[in-house]
Amino acid sequence: MNDAIIAELQKTVWAMDPKYLDSLVRQAAAAKPIGAQSIIELTGKDKSFGPAEKRDGVAIIPIRGVLSKSVPWWYELMEIEATAYPQITYQVEDAVRDPDVSQIHLHIDSPGGTVAGGLEVADVIYAARKSKPVHAYVEDLAASGAYWLASQSDTITANANARIGSIGVFTVYTDASGMADDLGLKVHVIRSGEHKGVHIPGVKITDEQLAALQEQVDDLANNFIKAVARGRGLLSSDIKVLATGQCWIAAKAKSRGLIDNIGSIIQTKRKDSNMSTEKNEVEVDVEALQKVASESAVKGERERFTALQTAFPGESEFVSKHFAAGSTVDVAKIDYVKVVEAKLEASQKVNAELRAQLATVTVASNKVEGADAVTQEGDPSIGKADFMTLVHEYAAENKVSAADAVRAVRLSDPESHKTYVGSN
Repeated sequence: MNDAIIAELQKTVWAMDPKYLDSLVRQAAAAKPIGAQSIIELTGKDKSFGPAEKRDGVAIIPIRGVLSKSVPWWYELMEIEATAYPQITYQVEDAVRDPDVSQIHLHIDSPGGTVAGGLEVADVIYAARKSKPVHAYVEDLAASGAYWLASQSDTITANANARIGSIGVFTVYTDASGMADDLGLKVHVIRSGEHKGVHIPGVKITDEQLAALQEQVDDLANNFIKAVARGRGLLSSDIKVLATGQCWIAAKAKSRGLIDNIGSIIQTKRKDSNMSTEKNEVEVDVEALQKVASESAVKGERERFTALQTAFPGESEFVSKHFAAGSTVDVAKIDYVKVVEAKLEASQKVNAELRAQLATVTVASNKVEGADAVTQEGDPSIGKADFMTLVHEYAAENKVSAADAVRAVRLSDPESHKTYVGSN
């Protein structure tokens, strides 16, 4: 049974700090054989999820130990701390629906876990931000899949010694073909395609098969990178540079944009001050958490105002209006399209009116020219006076500059302009 457990661990695709997987494999290898009765008892336990703890309007959701789509029964037997992804999903969605919950707190101390199931939970956490503030606190560790989830919150606070990062995924395939050869074994896999049966013990793994496996890991890692970039408001290229699998202590993680604050929101209380040997209780300091939420809210508003200014340069009135309304850049963009369309429509209307006025001036000018052409030919000063009169009238009626009026009348009555020029 232990060999089967180890094999299962090794073939899974992980978003977890590798040394914790190694520890997990060692625990499985060193565990005592599991009896059938123990298996029946463990697999028969109720695995339904309850809501998160709620105190003073804060839903506190623990994300601890190994993360998995479903927690295997043998984790409990080996006393391996673990959290099921569906439990996190249930508690986050329940907190979003609960009218008594004003904010959601993710309390994280985890090396990560399986890739399977992680992306869906990350989406749930990110979506919750639209309804209520979501804050993450890293007690000591948010590695790989655990950071994947933490990155989807509005803000991340970590204690000074917390380790953050390990962005990336991996899996392990063992090529035992050399061992099989040494034992005189020849393993044949009857396959329908080159990549079927690649994990069968004793079968050589080809370069082509390794390349295909690497492609799968890269694709999964890209999903991880995109999610972190989305949650942290950074470019995927920024996160890709950090996706080396490395963890950073809190201060360095903050300098790289992976977390927002360094500090503790954990308080220790004794169960009984008279019992000096009694184990202390560690719990979340809700007051400290609310302070973090308040500070992050101010920071968020500043960032929103800056984003609006950047998106709409020179539109201070428009920016102020949408900042006061609580609009995001995306919402403001929708309204801005309407504003631009309205301005364009008004401009087209003005242009149409201008064309009509020019046509009227042209008709009036032609009538004057036809009625007294001889007089104008005999006395050029009359043409001069007529042209300038039209210019003054046009400027007064249309509230434009003299230069614009000259251009307009010159276009509408070129003969009058020519007479005027000729008289100078």
